[in-house]
Amino acid sequence: MNQWDISLSKSSLKFLRKNHISETIVTEAIADGIKKMSGEEINIDLKKLHPPYKNYFRIRIGRIRISFNINFDLRFVDVAEVDWRGSAYRL
Repeated sequence: MNQWDISLSKSSLKFLRKNHISETIVTEAIADGIKKMSGEEINIDLKKLHPPYKNYFRIRIGRIRISFNINFDLRFVDVAEVDWRGSAYRL
């Protein structure tokens, strides 16, 4: 896969550190999500979020939710939130 810039928000990094979760789990999930959006058959739970979260997607990994915005033109992913299921949708 070509190079993508992935930016994690401050709150996402704090969540990962607090729960001893590696950033690579998030970046690999994002990479799989990009592959799925490009048409590959990847087994990942990816959904487009409804308003008020316009242009955001979410990936589910167990009880963890990753909410992100993607710009295909600039090849940039902005991870807005990584959190547990119950409190993940506070963008």
